[in-house]
Amino acid sequence: MREPSCNLPEATAIGHRITPLCPVSGCGGPMRPAAVMASLDGTGLEALVCSTCGHQGFRATGGIQILFGGRHEHLCIYGPSRLTITVVCSGAALVQFGERGLSPSQVAVSAVSWALLMGQVAGTVHLLLESPVYAPCHEYILQQEAANAVIRRMRVHG
Repeated sequence: MREPSCNLPEATAIGHRITPLCPVSGCGGPMRPAAVMASLDGTGLEALVCSTCGHQGFRATGGIQILFGGRHEHLCIYGPSRLTITVVCSGAALVQFGERGLSPSQVAVSAVSWALLMGQVAGTVHLLLESPVYAPCHEYILQQEAANAVIRRMRVHG
């Protein structure tokens, strides 16, 4: 079953509309456009650097789209690039994210945003509880989602 493209405000806000937070565990500083870091021309990626710790990564300038996906696996693209990032989630991981109100497609888009910020522009992100990337990705997604919730409340109230 094909899930819809994740161009919802909640999903694209993480990867495109607001300033992303640094994905480095314990930092959380704002990621800003990097003038000195080489960009990947023709890929739809913007080079970013953390103004707090100096970490470098990327974000998709046109958002992230899901080509196809099911409950546990999503194939995502960004921009005009032919590169893809596949997100594979365990049932236990989806339960943990679901307890925070995140759908599998929102988790996939958020995980791709995290991977790009970490400098991974293609490949697979395995969100399995025992995976070494699970804890930092989980922390980032919840941190970014909390920041997005504050911004959404500010827009509603004024």
